[in-house]
Amino acid sequence: MFAITLSLFYAAFLYVFAGSGMEASYSSATSFLYWWYFFWSIVLGVIVLGINLIVILGLTVEGAEELGGKLGGFLGFAGGGAISIFLSIVFLFRRVLYVGGAYLLNTALILNANGVYEWENVRLVLGALFLLIAVMTRSRSSSSSSSHSD
Repeated sequence: MFAITLSLFYAAFLYVFAGSGMEASYSSATSFLYWWYFFWSIVLGVIVLGINLIVILGLTVEGAEELGGKLGGFLGFAGGGAISIFLSIVFLFRRVLYVGGAYLLNTALILNANGVYEWENVRLVLGALFLLIAVMTRSRSSSSSSSHSD
């Protein structure tokens, strides 16, 4: 939500203070939004991958210690792997919605051969819908926790 608000302020600044046209302001703001989500998806993806590897390793070692031997290690690895895979899928789903939604919004405004801007309504609606789903799933999941990262 922070990035969407930031891009809206950026568009307003370009339109009001920089004197850019509405189309140029929209295009710049949605491009900013796309690159913001793209960059943070990579950064957060590396962090999530690192945490998942630590969880898998930790549960493998703990399973080997508590249940003893290779079977316990395998069960700990399987349990840690299942949790990590589930969390990775949820993370990846939301990040695809953020990046894909911003990309679709960015490409929804095109300049045709006559030099006139046209809206591609399907991209505009799908992009807005993707971002709405991503924000709503974030709001729903973060209402039970106290941290907000988007």
